[in-house]
Amino acid sequence: MKYFAKIRAIYVPKNKAHKEIQDYVLSIDSNLLNSEEHKNRFIADIKEKLTDINTRNNRCKDIFLGDWYSSDHAINVSVSGNFSMSIFQVKHELLLS
Repeated sequence: MKYFAKIRAIYVPKNKAHKEIQDYVLSIDSNLLNSEEHKNRFIADIKEKLTDINTRNNRCKDIFLGDWYSSDHAINVSVSGNFSMSIFQVKHELLLS
């Protein structure tokens, strides 16, 4: 099964830590994930990046990944006040010749 990750909303960063995670998610926006394993690794990479950012920016309030909830064919990932990203399950691939 394939997935597609797309930023749905992005906001003005509050501080340096928020700017760092925002730059990171912008760099990984609009990615095609080729399997369930790749999707899980993609999510884990975002969590690892947040841990790293929180460690390096100890004067800023820690950033946490928001609620993860599934709708019909999407997983929604967010950092409150920073960004919202959806990971959609690909239903059909169009192969045009």
